[in-house]
Amino acid sequence: RYLHEMSSERGSKDALQTLVTGLADWEAKEPRVVKQMVIAFGLFSMPPGGLNKQPNVDYHVWMDQQMNVVANHPVLSGIAGLEWWTSALADEETVRFVGKLYRHYAIEGKTNMLTNDPLFLAHIHNADFEKGTKGWTLHPAEKGSIAAKSFPRYGRIEGRYMGLGRPADPEHIGDTFLVMKRSEKGPNTFSQTIKNLKPGRLYSMKMFSCDYNDLVNPKPKKREEATGFIGSVVLEGVDVDKKRSFTEMYSSSPEPKIPVWITYHWKVFRAEGTTAKLTVSDWLGAREPGDTFGQEQTFNFLEIEPYHE
Repeated sequence: RYLHEMSSERGSKDALQTLVTGLADWEAKEPRVVKQMVIAFGLFSMPPGGLNKQPNVDYHVWMDQQMNVVANHPVLSGIAGLEWWTSALADEETVRFVGKLYRHYAIEGKTNMLTNDPLFLAHIHNADFEKGTKGWTLHPAEKGSIAAKSFPRYGRIEGRYMGLGRPADPEHIGDTFLVMKRSEKGPNTFSQTIKNLKPGRLYSMKMFSCDYNDLVNPKPKKREEATGFIGSVVLEGVDVDKKRSFTEMYSSSPEPKIPVWITYHWKVFRAEGTTAKLTVSDWLGAREPGDTFGQEQTFNFLEIEPYHE
């Protein structure tokens, strides 16, 4: 049962209830079958395919809620076992977090939530640019060099989908993004104040970017032929853990027929105060423009969530 993140409290509760209802139906038609079942939850937390699809939802709290239902609902009493599939498509933090969930619920037999954080994140506003540029401060290098756009099924192309072989998301999560066109006149930047941080706590920052032309005019490319991210991501007012931070290009799958090369950005940082500043630029530095002027790059999924040490 691969339960992807939902955009509302109601949707989240309904998804968990659907899990319970489905198992109750099995048990009604085949008594005692639940005691011989193992539930396999979806661990897909990172590209090229993942259930961590909502940048305003804490994926680990969502995992915890799924385990909590198993531990508490009478319909699932006596379930034979459970597992999370698969570590090959999960980041190191999430793999470690699964171990904590196993210990908390399955070994120590606890029934309370392991996490104390809210399900919905409140650190970044309009993280997918679904509301245009609302909440973001833009500094275009020239007129028209920054714009909010959309592309059908782009969220699925990024790897944000409900499960293997499933249809497109009816909510069209991830189909909107910001586009910046690189200019010789100066860098384009967009920024926002990160809010509601707890000083001393670790957080992760994630983002997707790609070459907009590759998206709208796809051509077969090998990794070495693809144009990766050109620019910089700066976090001010925090202590960035450079050893745990990285960027990585991956090829979209299972669509489109001609894959798009997308860059996955991951930074881990420790908060120094209750706020910080996130700035994304399409220049390498203030005096390092790089090359390929005229190139357009897309940006979305600006997610800030607590990182579990």
